[in-house]
Amino acid sequence: MFRGILMTLALAVVACARDDGPTKLSAPGDANLTSSVNNPGEGGALNADDVVAEMVVRHSQVKTRECDGPDGHYAESRNVFTGTSTGDPRLSGIFEFAMIYDMLTFDEFKGPDISNITIRDPATGRVKAEGRASSWGKEDWLQGAIVGVVRDEGGGSEETTGSGQWIANFRIQFGNGAVISIGGTAPPGKPAAGIFSGGCPGVEWTEFEFDVGGAGLSALSTKAPAGAQTHRSGM
Repeated sequence: MFRGILMTLALAVVACARDDGPTKLSAPGDANLTSSVNNPGEGGALNADDVVAEMVVRHSQVKTRECDGPDGHYAESRNVFTGTSTGDPRLSGIFEFAMIYDMLTFDEFKGPDISNITIRDPATGRVKAEGRASSWGKEDWLQGAIVGVVRDEGGGSEETTGSGQWIANFRIQFGNGAVISIGGTAPPGKPAAGIFSGGCPGVEWTEFEFDVGGAGLSALSTKAPAGAQTHRSGM
């Protein structure tokens, strides 16, 4: 219950302000990532490869706040998850999964997430892949799609070489940590679709960070309690 744990932690460390009125519409952000994604054209070598990768979260930076809507209480998050990615060499390295719009209801524990995902070479910091991830899910999982670009320097076999557009299904499973599965099939394998709007404007953010699976917790504006675990929204 990665997502729900983050929410529980936020409740434990701060008394969040609540709005009496409904949430106001706030755009999740520009859907355009790069010109190469929006206008793939006919450039580049003709190529099509299946890809699979798994990302394990090692560190979590949490930024969360709460407010009331006409259908219940909400948590809004701007979390950043970082860690290591393994699998197809073009998608292997260090990654950042940065939530730019995440809303989760407290009543039914469901809602959307829109994030930017970046994978870098661990030695040089070169961006190997980047994209926009859009998903829907519950407190302990998210499921959606990534649209982006891969910039390959070559050197691998035919099936693991080549730059180009990146389209992938992905799942995030929360628990004692968080694992992001890209491509292939994996749990939860549940339908994920929804309609959403709104945010928590004017409510103060609560921030903290911690290593996932590590012994220590480091504080930002608020200290995370002992035993904090990684979840989608809050603790």
